[in-house]
Amino acid sequence: MKYTVEVTAFAQADIDLAYGWLAVRTVHADVWLNGLQTQIEALSAFPTRCPLAPESREFREPVRQMLYGNSPNVHRVLFIVRKTVVYVVHVRHGARDAVMPEDIDFPPESATD
Repeated sequence: MKYTVEVTAFAQADIDLAYGWLAVRTVHADVWLNGLQTQIEALSAFPTRCPLAPESREFREPVRQMLYGNSPNVHRVLFIVRKTVVYVVHVRHGARDAVMPEDIDFPPESATD
């Protein structure tokens, strides 16, 4: 089964912020961003291969995570799966504290979900 992958505006803002932070510190920010985008698109095949996020039970629906990058620059890509759509809902550095419900803006459910 092929899934559609959608990055929410909230998650895109996370990505933009991380990219901006990296861009002033390294010449590899573009490589990081392109790799992240490739990994996010790879969620279109078998997204449930990724484990539930450790704090998933705190949310109203299962939140999965995909790790991207190498230490010390690992990022967690948090996403939900609804039928045939994968919604990336948050991207955060792996060294940050656990995700809280107020950290994620879930997309509204639609007739296609």
